Amino acid sequence: PAAKYSEKFIPVFQAAQKAMAAAKARPDVLAGQAKIKAATARDAQTAAIAELGALLKGEQDAIDKTLAAATTPDDKFVAAQIYLQFGGIASDPLIQAKALVLMLDSGKTPAEEVGKFSFYAGSIAYDNKDYPGAINLLGRAVAAGYKQNQSEMLLADAHFRSGKVADGAAVLTKALDEHAASGTPAPAEWYRIGLGAVYRAKMAPQSFDIGARLVTAYPTAEFWGAVISIARDLGGYTSNDTLDLMRLMNRTQSYAEKQDYFEHVADVDPRKAPGEALAVIALASASGKVEAGNSFLTEAKQIATTRLAADKASLPALERDARAPTASLILAMAAADTFLSYGENAKAIDLYKLASAKPGADLSRINLRMGIAQVDSGDAAGALASFAKVDGARAPIARLWSVYAKSKAAPAAPAAAVAPAK
Repeated sequence: PAAKYSEKFIPVFQAAQKAMAAAKARPDVLAGQAKIKAATARDAQTAAIAELGALLKGEQDAIDKTLAAATTPDDKFVAAQIYLQFGGIASDPLIQAKALVLMLDSGKTPAEEVGKFSFYAGSIAYDNKDYPGAINLLGRAVAAGYKQNQSEMLLADAHFRSGKVADGAAVLTKALDEHAASGTPAPAEWYRIGLGAVYRAKMAPQSFDIGARLVTAYPTAEFWGAVISIARDLGGYTSNDTLDLMRLMNRTQSYAEKQDYFEHVADVDPRKAPGEALAVIALASASGKVEAGNSFLTEAKQIATTRLAADKASLPALERDARAPTASLILAMAAADTFLSYGENAKAIDLYKLASAKPGADLSRINLRMGIAQVDSGDAAGALASFAKVDGARAPIARLWSVYAKSKAAPAAPAAAVAPAK
């Protein structure tokens, strides 16, 4: 449809057009623009923008008159357009952002440009730490289907920086899902920013969720180590549950520092599972992360070495007693856990199944550890089925193990650190 301009608006607008055309060619304006471009420090750039703005006082007055004279939607749209032009001449992004908002508010912005205009205005607000304004405009851009220039991440981060961490996490996870569905994961930095924000806010569910998404998309040792450490920190787990996180750190070879090895050794307890303890101690000693003769590892190694022969010798009797019809739940679980610690996965799986049928069985723990034995034995499908049955507080641990199980494209032998050679 033909544009409708008010009669009084047209001459005011034409005067502003002439003023803008003249300003573009003025030597002092060109020199001011060059000074802004040459400024590297933010303060110097801000000062240079202010200097140029003072030179353009007459042009600013012409713009103000044009905006004031605009009454119809078409008046307002073209007035905002010339205001945007003025912002370019003044090299002032804040003016450009205001002009884009006025264009959007006029209702005359072409539908295909709404997302783009909203994004550019929103990104300027973000750069100037106007996070509420950025949330409004970037949200409008994303809602309009504008998904370029990391618009979704900027929107999520604007929420994070304004203290609305849960809202930012919701925006981010939706974007991560969309990227994953397209077959191309979002950049790793998106996950890192989101995970850092929810972790600092001590938001455990969101931290577990974004962490699992991160290692699904980017299963590097660095990311596995970080995600497992966050789960360990926020989960509120006992050492018995933390042990299963440390076993995952073992399988993913993601021990990041000496404390990770110490945590695994302490959780497994050299007195109860000397074989697994010795395997981790050997890894720690070979890692280069632990000083030679470390007192904690030296003592743990001595305890485990003293216990190892007798512990191995007791395995046949332990299995026999645990398989007896009258065996208690405690005995069946102890036997299953012991065989798991030695990498005897088939026996561990059988014993976990026996334990699961006994009154009072903790099915969440049983299915988690049975899944570990299954994935170690190369049965990724069986492991995934077991992990899917884990509920309650251990569900995030099972989800991370499920990510690991899915990553096993072909059956693989258990990691060497699961148990020492017999």
